[in-house]
Amino acid sequence: MNMKGYKLILPLLLQFFVGVIGAQGQGNLLYYNKVDTMKFQNRFNLKTDAVGWLTLTPNLGLEFSLGNKNWNQWTVGVYGRANWDVNTRTKSFYVYNIYGGRVEVRRYWHAKIPKRAFYVGLFAGANSFDIKFGNTGKKGISFVGGPMVGTVTQLYGYMNGASLDLDLGISPGVMFADMHDYQRFYKDGKYYYSATSSNTGYKISFSPWVYASSIDAVHISLVYHFGTKLANRYKNRNLIDNDYRLAVEKEKIRRDSVHTAQVKEKRIHMDSLAKADYERRFEEQRLENEKEYAQDSLRKENKALKEKQMIEREEAKQRADSLKEVARQKAIEEKANAKITADSLKLVEKTKQFEEKERAKLKADSLKYAAKERARELKERKAMERENAKRAADSTKVAKEIEKQQKEADKVKDENSKSTEEVEQSQTPKTEDSSVPEKEKENQNTENSDNALVDNLIPDSRQLVNEMKRAVIFMAVKEAKENTLKSLEASSSSDKGATQTPTMATFQTAIETY
Repeated sequence: MNMKGYKLILPLLLQFFVGVIGAQGQGNLLYYNKVDTMKFQNRFNLKTDAVGWLTLTPNLGLEFSLGNKNWNQWTVGVYGRANWDVNTRTKSFYVYNIYGGRVEVRRYWHAKIPKRAFYVGLFAGANSFDIKFGNTGKKGISFVGGPMVGTVTQLYGYMNGASLDLDLGISPGVMFADMHDYQRFYKDGKYYYSATSSNTGYKISFSPWVYASSIDAVHISLVYHFGTKLANRYKNRNLIDNDYRLAVEKEKIRRDSVHTAQVKEKRIHMDSLAKADYERRFEEQRLENEKEYAQDSLRKENKALKEKQMIEREEAKQRADSLKEVARQKAIEEKANAKITADSLKLVEKTKQFEEKERAKLKADSLKYAAKERARELKERKAMERENAKRAADSTKVAKEIEKQQKEADKVKDENSKSTEEVEQSQTPKTEDSSVPEKEKENQNTENSDNALVDNLIPDSRQLVNEMKRAVIFMAVKEAKENTLKSLEASSSSDKGATQTPTMATFQTAIETY
């Protein structure tokens, strides 16, 4: 591959590191535990990734501390690399061209070892790549991002206060890539690259070579800290800034009781790194106070009086707080009672409304039931009237048939009587009877016997017809009377006038018909 780019970059980096090592600055500072203000130029870190150099990819990064105090733990950095068009002439089988950059945000903190720090952070970046380690290569653009974690260890401290450190970390992430495949072809004594697929569009990809080169999942970097060593950076502010620690604790003490505040303040001072100085000053102050108290008893009494007043104020405050609490509880109880009363009234009102609705519903159901019963009764009465009318019609029909039969019998009788008279008128004297043939005599005797039989049957049939009429009329009257009584009893709970009139009319009609 063409190494022309490296011939320019490597001498520049070598010259830079030689200049940094020979720079003059502040003296060699050991590890210290105090607040330090860093100059602007000392807030920069310069770094390069050894893994990139192993792949013959020049790279360089710059990191900047966001605060000018040595207790600041946040940094922001940029990182870039370039290795492109190193095989433009030969069109070699193996291709590894890549350039890109990314932005990082980190938070550092120290563990037990001062010369070692740990960090977590986030990164995001973009790359343009052309990678081919087999028959098929991949070329395109990728965007990457994700978390990162690692540790930085101080390797060497320079006389000017700077340090050379080793950064070991991992940064797994996700990659969105738009790429296509291509292959190398031989034609006319030359090699050419030709695409074998179209661009895939930006989507998540885990193609091994592309992912490994774009993400930089593992990085081993050399870091040069300007001015201030790694051991004196990224401090815990609570451990080195006594004023800040005391201010935080005083704010907590202000919210606590006097005794608790004194105990906490004493514990804070005893746990601080300035314990020896604090105990010395405390002892001197105690001796001076004892000397003053021994010389002036009035001061002691005033102090005791002040303490007593403070206690009284605390007691008064507690009593006031108790009264306030009692008043608050009473207000809560009154509010709860008022709410219960309101809920009870609402429940009573709802119950009353529900009962009214139920009564209205029952009343409506009763009216509906009564209307249905009246309709049913009217229907039954109409059916009974139709049945009575049918029976009356049948009875009338039977009576008419009986009358018809009677009329036919009367007609037969009349005809027989006429024929008898004619026979009597046409009879000759007895002297002539002897001359009549015996056959005619027999016929005359037969006719006379038939006429006698008819005369005997007519009165019986008339009597039977009259008896049948009387029986039919009696049954019809009795049945109409029973139906009338039933209808009157059924309509006693409703409008009597509306039901009695058609029933009596029906009764009268039945009697007239019968």
